[in-house]
Amino acid sequence: MSALAGESTHAVATKSKLTKLAHKRLERFVTLFAKVLVNDAPDTIHDVRVAGRRLQQTLRAFIPNSKPSKTRKLNRILRKTRRALGPCRNFDVSIALIEKRRDAVATASLRRAWAAVLQSLEEQRAKAIADARSELKHYKLIDFIERAQSCIAAIDDQPEIGAQLWQRAADMLAAWNEALAVAKAEPQTDNLHAFRIAGKRLRYRIESLAELGDTSLKPLVQGLKLIQDDLGAWHDRQVLKQQVREFIGRPGFLAKEPGMRRLLLREMERDKQRDQNAIAEIIGKAAIFAGEWTEIKAREATAADGTTDQ
Repeated sequence: MSALAGESTHAVATKSKLTKLAHKRLERFVTLFAKVLVNDAPDTIHDVRVAGRRLQQTLRAFIPNSKPSKTRKLNRILRKTRRALGPCRNFDVSIALIEKRRDAVATASLRRAWAAVLQSLEEQRAKAIADARSELKHYKLIDFIERAQSCIAAIDDQPEIGAQLWQRAADMLAAWNEALAVAKAEPQTDNLHAFRIAGKRLRYRIESLAELGDTSLKPLVQGLKLIQDDLGAWHDRQVLKQQVREFIGRPGFLAKEPGMRRLLLREMERDKQRDQNAIAEIIGKAAIFAGEWTEIKAREATAADGTTDQ
């Protein structure tokens, strides 16, 4: 008897869509992984990190929590890939921000200051991409593909996949709401970062459900994306501030360039005030938006009682 015998048409269709989605995300990650070994364009680095997150969330969606060994090695490689390329991504974002600032200022001394920081980051970026490639080349891509395909093939063996997907989404929503509450009570950098990461995981999970055919979720995905974009811009400015602090904190820099140090510190202080205002606005938007996610719990409950398979 077929493994699908006795299942509803809806359940079979869901598994088929999830299988196609998983293969699509595996193909995209593998393609970009190979590309980044020869192409260090900022978009390539960004795309392979995003592709890795999406593939990881897709695999987690249908592998039971009781069997983490099935995806442990896959997840480890996906995490290591993101971490290896993380410094490159940070440099890319900061370089873009500095170029924009440098071109916008009218003061020659401030342009010179930003140009000096830019040159330093470009030099560090070149080393970061070399270090990342040195690590990535040791990963066994063929073994990774075979393991991932084996996991994807196991989708057909998962019972009640629809209820499982919605339960995972509900879990992510609970984690997001908890992170929001903590960030609202104490809007410190670590709490805001945790809220941002929780939002990424929730967004990718809901995106998967939307791609499986639930178009009603697309407005929710878009709303969450806007919040994530704002948090991402805030995070990018935090990274830039840290890199500027490291730049002006180099031995002998104060004695050699006191004026440049003063200009850059003034710029960072202005950013600090802007960031405080931005965070208050982001948290406010997220608190309002949180009320619109009740549909996830309602749909999860519907899937659990089997009515979606009618």
